[in-house]
Amino acid sequence: MVQGKRKWGIGPINDFIEQHGLREKFDALTPPKVATVAYRDASFKFYIPDAMTDKMQLAPLLGQYHERSLLEAFHSVVDSN
Repeated sequence: MVQGKRKWGIGPINDFIEQHGLREKFDALTPPKVATVAYRDASFKFYIPDAMTDKMQLAPLLGQYHERSLLEAFHSVVDSN
């Protein structure tokens, strides 16, 4: 492990969730747990049922997506409505 870097164990992910108020954001989503990410002139909805235990699903709660290249591909083929 690189000096000063922490692995994403359950402790660090819980710390991150608490520091950014993500548990409250997640709990505020009505079922199904869907978060919206704005990208260019469109909004994409992502189903994130495991966001409290899966770090990849945290990004949409922050208004981001972990794979910008996929958003670019979605943007090119999905109608903005």
